[in-house]
Amino acid sequence: MFQFVRKIAKTMAIYKLHAIADGQKASDASGPPHTGNNAALQAHEHVIIELIATSLEHSRFVSVSNSLVNELARHLKCDRVSLSLRKGKQRTPQAISNSAGVNADSKFINLVTAAMDEALDQKTSIVYPANKDDSLIITSAHEQLANHKSHKCTCTILLTHSNQIIGAITLERPIDQLFDDETFFFCQRLALLVGPLVQLKYEEEHWLLERGWGTFKKHWKKLSARGNYSEKTLYGLVAALLLILTFSTGTHRVTGDAILEGKVQRMIASPIDGFISEVHVRAGDIVKSGQAMASLDDKELQLQKMKLQGEYDSHAREYRDARTKYDLTLVSIVSAQMQQAKAELDIVKEQLKRLHMTAPFDGVIVEGNLEQALGSPVERGQILLKLAPLNDYRIILKIDDRDIAQVNTHQSGKLVLASLPGDIMKFNIKNITPVSIAEGGRNYFKVEAQLEQKSSLLRPGMHGIAKIEVGERKLIWIWLHRFTDWLRYQIWAL
Repeated sequence: MFQFVRKIAKTMAIYKLHAIADGQKASDASGPPHTGNNAALQAHEHVIIELIATSLEHSRFVSVSNSLVNELARHLKCDRVSLSLRKGKQRTPQAISNSAGVNADSKFINLVTAAMDEALDQKTSIVYPANKDDSLIITSAHEQLANHKSHKCTCTILLTHSNQIIGAITLERPIDQLFDDETFFFCQRLALLVGPLVQLKYEEEHWLLERGWGTFKKHWKKLSARGNYSEKTLYGLVAALLLILTFSTGTHRVTGDAILEGKVQRMIASPIDGFISEVHVRAGDIVKSGQAMASLDDKELQLQKMKLQGEYDSHAREYRDARTKYDLTLVSIVSAQMQQAKAELDIVKEQLKRLHMTAPFDGVIVEGNLEQALGSPVERGQILLKLAPLNDYRIILKIDDRDIAQVNTHQSGKLVLASLPGDIMKFNIKNITPVSIAEGGRNYFKVEAQLEQKSSLLRPGMHGIAKIEVGERKLIWIWLHRFTDWLRYQIWAL
C-alpha cells in the first residue's frame, strides 16, 4: 500500500515539475537577464529533468537529498554541495555531497549553517564573490565559508514551496570557477523545481499528527498575516459554529422504523378438514360484528348428521321397547347407546354452525384473500383470515441496538406515516421487548407504543418513521455521538 502511494506521489510530482518548467519557459522572456543561447537553456533543462528523475528513483527523503547534492556537485564540478530544510529555528544541513553523514559539531557545519541563515534571513540568494556590486546584501558568513582552509567561491540558493521559503542549497567551487550569471540562473531554475519535490519527500516520512500540526501552523501563519479577509471570515464562521454546537443544547431524538398493528388480532381458522365454498370478504374490507365472511362445504357433515340422527332414533325405539318389557339390563345398554349417538350428533351440529365464519367484532380484514381459493381443501386449524379492530391500534418500533439504551417506558415521541405525511401523531412508550432481532445485517429491538389520539384514517400495516424524544443534549454530542461510539467500539475490538 505504501509503495503504491509513493508511486502516485512520484507521478504527481513529475507532472507538477513539468508544469512549472513550462510556466518558467513562458516567463523566460520577461525573466532576469542571462547569458547563453537557446541551445544552452535546453541543455540546462535536460540536466534539471535528469537530476529530478534520478532523485525520484529513491523513496526516502535522505536518499533523495543525498542523490540530489551528489548529482549537482558532479554536474557543476563543485567541491561540496549542502542541502538544508527549515525546521523552526533549526538549520542543520540534512545532506552533504560525497559525505556519509552530517556531523553537527564540526566547524565546517557551523559555517555552512551560518551561510544558509544569512541567505534565509535576507530572503535572497547570495553569490560570493559577487559578479556585481550590491552593498545591500550582507555576505560576511559566505566570506568566512569561502576562506575556510582554502579560497573558494560560494553560492546559496533558496528553496521555495507554495510561496514559502523551506530551505537552501549551498554550493562551493574552486576560486578559479566563479558562479557566473548563467550558472546562477541554472541553480535558481533547479531550486524552483526541486523545492516542491524535497518538501514532498520530507513530509511523506512524518507521522499523521505531525503533518496535521504542520498544516495547522501553516494556516495559522497565513491567517495571522494581513489580508486574506475572506478566509478569516470563513474560519471565524466555522469557529463560531463550533462554539454554538459545543455550548448549545437541543432535543435528542432516537429514530426508528414503525409499523401500525391492531392492538388485538383475531385469527379465523378452519374448524374442520374441508373445502371452501363461499367467500364474502377479502383483505382490507371493513366488517361489522356478526357479518358473514366465509363458509366451508357442509355436504359431508349433513350426511353424517342424517346418519347419526337415524342411529339416535333407532336407539330411542329400542329404549321404549325395553322399558315396555321391563328389561332393565337392556334399558341401561340402550340408554348408553342413545347418549353416545346424541353426543356425536351434537358435535356434528356444532361443526355445522362453525362452517359459517362470522366477524366477532367490528374491524378490518388484515390478512386473507380466499377469492382465488374457492373449492380448495383446507386443514383443521389452518388460518384463513386475520381480523383487527378499527380504532384500537399499537405501534411497533424497530430501534437500533446502538440506541436502545437511551429508550425507556416513560418517554414520548412523534410518528409520521408514509401514507399520511402531513399528519404528525404523538405516542407514548408502553413496553420494550428485551430480545434483539437481526434484520438486514443490523440488530433491532421491538418497542411497543400507544397513540395518544385515534383516527379513522389509520389502518393496520401502515409504515412510517417514529422519533422518540430522549432528552436535552449538547448539539455537538447529538451530531457526533454515533461516530464516537463507533470509535470506542473499534478501539476496544483492537
